[in-house]
Amino acid sequence: MSSQWVPWWSGKACVMGLCVGLLACRGSERAASGVSRAWEVGEPSALAVSTRVGVHGMVVFGDQGLYLYHLPMWHGLHAWQIVIEARLDDEGRRLYDSDRVAGSPLVTFEPEPFALASLKPGFTLAGTLHHGHFEQGGTPLPSADRAAKVSFTVQRLIMVEALRPTGPALSSASYRVFGRDGEWFGVHVASRAPDFDQILRLETRSAALGDARGSAGVPVSTRLPNDANHRPLVGAAWTGRLEDGTELPFTVQREEYFSTSDLGAP
Repeated sequence: MSSQWVPWWSGKACVMGLCVGLLACRGSERAASGVSRAWEVGEPSALAVSTRVGVHGMVVFGDQGLYLYHLPMWHGLHAWQIVIEARLDDEGRRLYDSDRVAGSPLVTFEPEPFALASLKPGFTLAGTLHHGHFEQGGTPLPSADRAAKVSFTVQRLIMVEALRPTGPALSSASYRVFGRDGEWFGVHVASRAPDFDQILRLETRSAALGDARGSAGVPVSTRLPNDANHRPLVGAAWTGRLEDGTELPFTVQREEYFSTSDLGAP
C-alpha cells in the first residue's frame, strides 16, 4: 500500500470466522450487517444493524472540541464512515494535548472491541491513544512507564454513512463540514471505490454555518475533482456550495489525515 503523508495502514481483509493477520482484520464477526445504502446522522438507528464486534480504529482530532473519525473499509464490519464528537477523560486529554503540542501530525485511538451498534450519546469507549498510526508503527502514549488506558464518552454522532463500493461515482468532491466558531473541519465523503480518506481543518465565514454548530454539520459540495491527486491541500482556497445554494469560501489550514489505503480498490 502506498503512503503519502502519514503512515498508512497495511492491507486488511476479513474472511468468514477467520482473521487473516491480527492487524489485517480488526475484530471477529458476530452478525451480518446487510447494509447497502448510505445514511446520514438523521438516521443513527441505521447502526443498529452493525452488531459485529471488532477493534474500530479511529483518528483523533480537534482542540476546542474532540472528534473521532472511524477508519472505514469498503466491506465487512468497518464499512461505515462515522464522525463522533466525544469527551476524553482527564488523563487521556493530558496525553493528547501534550502530543499535539509536541507537533504530532497524527493521533489515533485503538479501542477495546465493541460493536458500532453501541454508538450513541453516553456510550464509553475504552482503549489506548497512539502517537501516529497504531497499525503502522505508532507508539502508545505513556502514563509513567506504560501505556495508559483512556476513555472517550460519546456526546453526539456527526456523520454516519454506510459505504458501498459500487455506489454512484461523484464527479466532484463532497465534504461534511462541522465544528464551531474558529475551529471548522471537513471530512471527505466517500462514494465509490477507489476513493480516499481526508480530514481537513478549515477557515471559513462562520456566520453561514450556523446549522453546523452543535449539530450534525452540513453537506458541502465542491467543484473540485473527486480525485486524491487533486484534493485540496494546506493553503488551498476553494468554494463550497451548501444545500440551499449558498456559496461559501474555504481555506485549508491543516490536513489532519489523508490516506488512499483503506478506501482504495476493494
